[in-house]
Amino acid sequence: MRIRRPALPIAAALLAAALAPALLAGTTESTLFTKPVQLTREHRIDLWRIENPDIEPGAIAFVGDSITAGFPLLTAFPEQRTINRGIPGDTSAQVLERMQESVYDLDPGIVVLMIGTNDLGHGGTVEQAVENTARIVRLVQANEPQAHILLQSVYPVYDGDPAALARSSVGLRTNDALDDINAALRALAGLAGVEYIDVNSALRGPDGLRAEYTVDGLHLSPAGYEAAATVLADVLR
Repeated sequence: MRIRRPALPIAAALLAAALAPALLAGTTESTLFTKPVQLTREHRIDLWRIENPDIEPGAIAFVGDSITAGFPLLTAFPEQRTINRGIPGDTSAQVLERMQESVYDLDPGIVVLMIGTNDLGHGGTVEQAVENTARIVRLVQANEPQAHILLQSVYPVYDGDPAALARSSVGLRTNDALDDINAALRALAGLAGVEYIDVNSALRGPDGLRAEYTVDGLHLSPAGYEAAATVLADVLR
């Protein structure tokens, strides 16, 4: 059973006020400080606990990892009421740990889920990523039955000439393993009665993730986000 948590005490509220510009900008930087402030995972979740009671039900909750966290939702979907619940570095298991703050407290109308690439990045398996994603879908269906679930494909990684990138964050991820996840997610969507959204194909070229769509082989560039948003906007409309 889900439990609605009360707002945090004044110290946490002050933290929220200090770091709010970073969250609203969709970055981990705050202009209130002379140097960038890196929001920890715990900071983000604490801030969500503060703001969630004031969020009107029925929004579109984007849930995922750093790719979701960096998605410029306000500019990509200006006519939609979107909430960003992405945390850099999160795996599917870690999303399961924060379902309350990321989904249940919001009573969303739509949940856009994309998770799994970090499972591979941390040495996990395709099976672990898919099993945990299936658990997330079941929990949303059980606790938020009004929510329409959009299950995104995981995105490709760049596997071309490394010299084309200034740096690489691909690590252990391979497009073959990501394709295996996506095949399983497509099947999962059919079995669970949710909608599978293939964003992977729109981002892909002969070298996996198109070089112009990425900053480091994994994370998207502005052009990459624009390509992903085009696919998602058609569904959200």
